[in-house]
Amino acid sequence: MRKEIRSVDVVSAGKVGCLWGLVLSIIIGCFAVFLPAMVLPSLMASMLPQEEAMSVFGGGLVGAVVVYLIYIVFNAAIIAIGAFLAALVYNWIANFVGGLVVETEE
Repeated sequence: MRKEIRSVDVVSAGKVGCLWGLVLSIIIGCFAVFLPAMVLPSLMASMLPQEEAMSVFGGGLVGAVVVYLIYIVFNAAIIAIGAFLAALVYNWIANFVGGLVVETEE
């Protein structure tokens, strides 16, 4: 059976995008925030005198956690806005040319 998707609920797309962005940011954030936060201070300490290395990367674990949380919230919000706008654009285009046609079985 062929069915046409004529519109997408914009709020629903935003919620799904937010949750998808949250999960993706948690996974990617571990590598993008914690790995450099743990590796860079030791690299800087080997290249700079001890006082300068500690002043450049003085946040330590607490600073890395704060940056990680900000990263998660920011990315989730940006992806939610993107999903919201994508649903708006899809609905606008579907009004002119029709929606996606999917085939289903009962």
